[in-house]
Amino acid sequence: MIEGDRPLLWQGERTLIFLRETGGRRQLVFNFDVATSNAARVPAFVILIHRFANLIRSEKVALEQLNVEWHQHLSLAHLSGAEAPPLELRTSDQERTFPLSQARFLRAPDSHGFFEVSQGESLLLKGASNFAEVREADFSQAGSVSEIGALPDRIKERQTRDDPMRPLWILLLGAATILAWAFLKSPLNGPPRSADQQEVGTP
Repeated sequence: MIEGDRPLLWQGERTLIFLRETGGRRQLVFNFDVATSNAARVPAFVILIHRFANLIRSEKVALEQLNVEWHQHLSLAHLSGAEAPPLELRTSDQERTFPLSQARFLRAPDSHGFFEVSQGESLLLKGASNFAEVREADFSQAGSVSEIGALPDRIKERQTRDDPMRPLWILLLGAATILAWAFLKSPLNGPPRSADQQEVGTP
């Protein structure tokens, strides 16, 4: 470790994981052999990697896509400096401009719909705002529902495709039945013989 490193995990006097910032870049340093350890099976290690990746992503000026609630606070990575353009929030019916000094007041629209946030020619956010209804998370009265039996007959007919060959199949089945009955009643077959009339072969 060097001066300025921030230890995150240690064992005794040994630092195992620490955060290093050099030249405006952040590095997550592992001071042990990750491949031969059980770190991948420890939930805290996975959460640590996820939070570090999310931290790097949140600082990157790039396009994001979010589903947010009405009037939710928006924290976006953007260019800063004297020559940096302001942030612009656009919806289907309005457009607002936020100077960089007021970027912390940027919020999602207070109505349903899609919106965009841009800075100059760079599109920073494509979002959709919705009203969060707490009753949507209540599954205490949830149950299975089948609407098949309640469908109107005309919808059933529309979803059912009739077989155009059905009359032909019925005629063929009837003809086969008649032929089988006629063959069984034919005199060529002769009357069935009783057991006394059957010939017994000799060896």
